[in-house]
Amino acid sequence: MKRKILSLFLCSMVLSGTICSCSGDVSSESSVDDIISTTESSETSVSTNATEEITTEPQTEEQSEFDFIKTVESTYICGQQLSYPITWGQFGEDFTIDNTEPYIVEEKEIIVATVKYKEYVIGDFIFNKCISIDDITENTTISALTIKNFDNSDVLDITVNDLCFGANHKQLFNTLGDDYREGVGYNQIIYENDLGKYRFTFNDNDSLITVGLNIRNNKNMEE
Repeated sequence: MKRKILSLFLCSMVLSGTICSCSGDVSSESSVDDIISTTESSETSVSTNATEEITTEPQTEEQSEFDFIKTVESTYICGQQLSYPITWGQFGEDFTIDNTEPYIVEEKEIIVATVKYKEYVIGDFIFNKCISIDDITENTTISALTIKNFDNSDVLDITVNDLCFGANHKQLFNTLGDDYREGVGYNQIIYENDLGKYRFTFNDNDSLITVGLNIRNNKNMEE
């Protein structure tokens, strides 16, 4: 009799353990799904943060070898030499602002507007401390600009240390050196230090088609 009771007890324990084990598996699977979901979210966040850090954290000693100011002062836009800091007054009467569709960010007091040279579109500029095209004066600073190769003016759209549109990667490296990093793949080459950065974009034929620059010491500048 005692043996039967003991057997029944053991059977009940085994059955109970099996049931608990089954429910535990379900719970574990749910937990694993939650962990995977959380991990993927965390990895995305870490990846995003890492990307932001690459863009915004102070530059390393190797990166700081790039002379941003010297490069600005070797840059010509439609024959007009730039100087640091860049102001609208540096551009002559042949340059005009297209006021038909400016992008205005009032809370940051910046305007992104298309700029023309002799009625030819050359690119986009970011103007600081203004919320209307009428606010732009010769003293208005420019924190960023992008010049695109439209091949539509009577002078070179932009030159940087005599480098111009149509140049290839090798010519860029020969001009500005090997102190660069890739942006969106090898087709975008970035030179930078803590004052600002230059972006050189190439097409699939290894031909330079866009040059942009950003001045970093302006709080309104987009990284």
